[in-house]
Amino acid sequence: MLKEKTAVKKEELDSLLKLAIKKVEQVGIELEKPIISTVRTYPAKSYFGQCRYDGELDMFRITISDYHLPNGYKAVMNTLLHEVIHACKGSRGHGSQWKEYADIVNREYGYEISRLFTSNNYDLHVPKSDKREKVKYIIECEKCGAIWERVRKSKLVTQTKYYRCGGGCDGKLKRIK
Repeated sequence: MLKEKTAVKKEELDSLLKLAIKKVEQVGIELEKPIISTVRTYPAKSYFGQCRYDGELDMFRITISDYHLPNGYKAVMNTLLHEVIHACKGSRGHGSQWKEYADIVNREYGYEISRLFTSNNYDLHVPKSDKREKVKYIIECEKCGAIWERVRKSKLVTQTKYYRCGGGCDGKLKRIK
């Protein structure tokens, strides 16, 4: 049993990733490509985890925010599972295949994997930066409800009608702020 709120140490991430991959594979979900066995950490305040395809290595790489580690084993494992599912066949975005895989893992193991794992899901420690600028613009997908926050005026803000949701649903976007 994983310790709920005990901070995860960086040196434990690789073995937790191995466990996450094993859990996904045990429920019959197949990886599209291998995952690099070393988890990178990064001092990101805007995301807990990230899965990126490395074309040079022909493998996926998972990164976890340094600020997410104090949130405990359950939260970090939830994020690792979320990212591992992105490396599975047909689930690079947050489309229907990704959601189906997340539902399977949630049912089997009791996790709460969702498209957006935010501080609303758990009482997570995400430090606030005094230097961070206030959000001036908010764009929302009309189909799946995904949100993009922007501080500066960009083409996404000024020409929203020309953009589509990148989360897998391909929905129309609208500026709500």
